[in-house]
Amino acid sequence: MIATSPIMHRWQKMKANQLPDYRLDTPALMQAYGYKSRTTLIKHERDGKIPKRRKYPDGQLGTMWSEVKAWIDSADVEGAKNAQ
Repeated sequence: MIATSPIMHRWQKMKANQLPDYRLDTPALMQAYGYKSRTTLIKHERDGKIPKRRKYPDGQLGTMWSEVKAWIDSADVEGAKNAQ
């Protein structure tokens, strides 16, 4: 189940802290997800396990915290539907 995975647990703790909206760059995402390899991050993006990064006007790749939070909330809803 998605909601009980270690990645989701880490994000749930971050979600509980009500962090402001800011951009998470690739190294920050890797650290938050617990990945040691960028290829794992890319593979999980392609598989739809995590939100995709996008390119910003300054040329950097990243994901906004609000996008990650929305993804967590949708995963929670999907997990609740599957549990019933």
